[in-house]
Amino acid sequence: ADLVGTWEGDSWQKRSGVNVWTFVLVDDKRGIAYLPVGAPTFDRWGGDRKGKNLYGNSIVAVEAATGKYLWHFQTVHHDIWDVDLPSATLIEVRRGGRTIPAIALMNKTAMMFILDRVTGKPLYDVREVPVPTETDVPGEQPWPTQPMPVTPPPLARTSYAASDLVELSMDCEFRGFGKGAFLVTHDRVDGIDAKFCHLVQTREYSRNHKTSI
Repeated sequence: ADLVGTWEGDSWQKRSGVNVWTFVLVDDKRGIAYLPVGAPTFDRWGGDRKGKNLYGNSIVAVEAATGKYLWHFQTVHHDIWDVDLPSATLIEVRRGGRTIPAIALMNKTAMMFILDRVTGKPLYDVREVPVPTETDVPGEQPWPTQPMPVTPPPLARTSYAASDLVELSMDCEFRGFGKGAFLVTHDRVDGIDAKFCHLVQTREYSRNHKTSI
């Protein structure tokens, strides 16, 4: 596949991450190996790698005997949440009186993608859904859409609002919500005593750490 347009400039070169993160799945009958490729680094900041980042957060199918590329399917574009992939699972889908060999791929956001083992095409509808891109993080440019399966629906809750968080007292206000796609924790992580609501420890970091909301 063509790297042009999915990585800004030569940002794909000398890049850590985008590696096989866990166990390789093999369909020995068809001689196909399915490689679960992880996120590019930095895991939670992509300002130096703008674009979809081809092969990151993707299942990549190759010939098991030769390593020849067959197809890939990306589950997250321009990952800034460290949503590495687990190993996939071999399944069969019965449809219209026939049995289709497939793989089921579950990611960290409780979404399951069901793909044809041979072609890599989704067997159920997957939509490119617009997502928030506004952020205060310097240099960051989140991708404006993300692939989300319609069937099956997410197997767990995928989002939370500030109103879902429990405030233990007026002194325990939740501050630091970023705009749009991120919660920004600035340059440190604080540990709060949940019973008495006071700071018990803090750890400084050299750069901002973020997580999705």
